Amino acid sequence: MKRFSVILLFGFSFALLAAQDTIRLTLQEAVALARTQSPQAVAARHQYKAAYWNWRSFKAEYLPSLTLNTSSALNRSISPVTLPDGSDSFVHRNQLLNGGTLTVNQNIPLLGGSLFVETGLQRLDLFSDKTLSYKSTPVVIGYSQNLFGYNRLKWNKKIEPARYSQARKSYVETLELVAAQAALKFFQLATAQSNLYSAQVNYATADTLFTYAKGRYEIGTITENEMLQLEINYLSEQTNRMNARIETDDCIQNLRSFLGITDHVEI
Repeated sequence: MKRFSVILLFGFSFALLAAQDTIRLTLQEAVALARTQSPQAVAARHQYKAAYWNWRSFKAEYLPSLTLNTSSALNRSISPVTLPDGSDSFVHRNQLLNGGTLTVNQNIPLLGGSLFVETGLQRLDLFSDKTLSYKSTPVVIGYSQNLFGYNRLKWNKKIEPARYSQARKSYVETLELVAAQAALKFFQLATAQSNLYSAQVNYATADTLFTYAKGRYEIGTITENEMLQLEINYLSEQTNRMNARIETDDCIQNLRSFLGITDHVEI
């Protein structure tokens, strides 16, 4: 099995100096990097996490729930009251009402309602009389259900598992597509680098031949037509090298953007 790799040069700018680190990135490492930090993989991961927590919330809805509610109310006011003889008078009220309710609730998917058991205690302090009283609710058992509308609990048991399964399959599919695109861009860059190397070799050869040809032309050992042919070949290889460099730079930018690399990279 052949092992392909590209060299990434990460440049970091500092205030007074510049340093450059070089790493060798294989195909397997490029795919792993794309699965981890590419924008598409990150977006898919967040979508899957949102679907996962929606699934957890759905599952919790069918478990028993325990709720504690507390309240406190201080009343200091002057209120009108009607006395036994029919006259009105103003009474100063100074009281504190504290209460708490503990409720156990269980949703019933078959019926679409909820069964609950509740207990509570209230305490009333009358500061003016320096007295207090209690009111307790030992046990209240009840059932609540909407008379109109569809059975949300029943239908959610059919919809939510399918929705979560779809989100999980979509996440796996996205990762596979990301891996395939990373491999494609990797080989595009490897091909561009190979073409650039060949173009540089051809350019160096053409430059050497053209340099020798100018010397030979000056002493008259080659014709002007041969000299012009070598010059055309030299200019053509120079153009090919420039085009190969542009293609390589484009592949670098595409791979950097796809892999989510924000630092300056030269490959």
